[in-house]
Amino acid sequence: MSTYRIARPTLFLVTALVLMAIPTLLIVGVGWKSAAIMAALCAISAVFNALSMGWRALWWATPFTTVSVFLAVVVSANPWAAAVAMLAIGAGMGLANKRGLTAGNLMLPMVVAATIGTPPTITHNVPLDALISAVIAGGSMLIAGGILMILLRKKDFSTTNYPHYSTKVTGVYTFNLAVLLAGVGYFSAAQQAQVQGMWLALTVVLVVQPYIYASVRRGFERAGGTVLGFLISMGVASAVADQTLFALIGLLFIELAILTMMNAKDSYWLYVMFLTPGVVLTTGPPAQVSQFADWRLLVTLIAVAACLVLLGLERLLFFKGSLNKAPEVHSLASTPEK
Repeated sequence: MSTYRIARPTLFLVTALVLMAIPTLLIVGVGWKSAAIMAALCAISAVFNALSMGWRALWWATPFTTVSVFLAVVVSANPWAAAVAMLAIGAGMGLANKRGLTAGNLMLPMVVAATIGTPPTITHNVPLDALISAVIAGGSMLIAGGILMILLRKKDFSTTNYPHYSTKVTGVYTFNLAVLLAGVGYFSAAQQAQVQGMWLALTVVLVVQPYIYASVRRGFERAGGTVLGFLISMGVASAVADQTLFALIGLLFIELAILTMMNAKDSYWLYVMFLTPGVVLTTGPPAQVSQFADWRLLVTLIAVAACLVLLGLERLLFFKGSLNKAPEVHSLASTPEK
């Protein structure tokens, strides 16, 4: 394995952490600590959007995220309203995916679920808090994404290929995403569950794919990888007591996950197996790992089960096998805008 290949995940991790820290530290610096997690998530979302399609992705994702965060704060006290808001967000993401625009914006439901679970309380006035939170979300994305685009100024995104899905496939994908995210929204508001809501939302958007076969395979791989990662986390927690070493081991697992993600030949379950201990081991001291690991395992399995049940019912009742074919890939550069 080349030195360059080993260094790439380290460079990506360091860059992502720095870009995430810039808006987060600015928010904490002005005394708005309750919005820090939201700002960090928005910054990471901007990184993925920028890496997917450059400014094109940022220009549509930033206002979408800004409006979504505003709604999340407004509806956070009402589970049914939160469900409707997440339903609308899922529908918007599903429809945008017809032209590949959802590829880099998979963090959006995670941002919204976290905001619904624990909304920022800056002024303790809900409309004003919603407005300030929306500005923070949009600003965090533009700061992190803008800096990254300056660093990537020579990269050409115009030839990036993304699937162009049929209306039928887009409709089913939109329905699945909207229904499942509505459930996440209701749970996040009803339980005021920031962390669990985040992981539920992330699992849904990663498992649900436009085609049923891909979704089922992704679901089983995510569940299996999470179980293996949970066991690794428990093993490290029982063997390591030093906090610094504990965090370094977590970062090492994240690097392994990024390296696996960059290698298209590696299986998705392997990426999840490395990422799970990486996330769990960097969220707190060894004494808290068991709780975080339990949460991640439980909500991941629940989300995967919900996805598979919905997809199974659709296949049984409506589609049989007509949505199992792989999409034909077109270049966005050659696809006329409508």
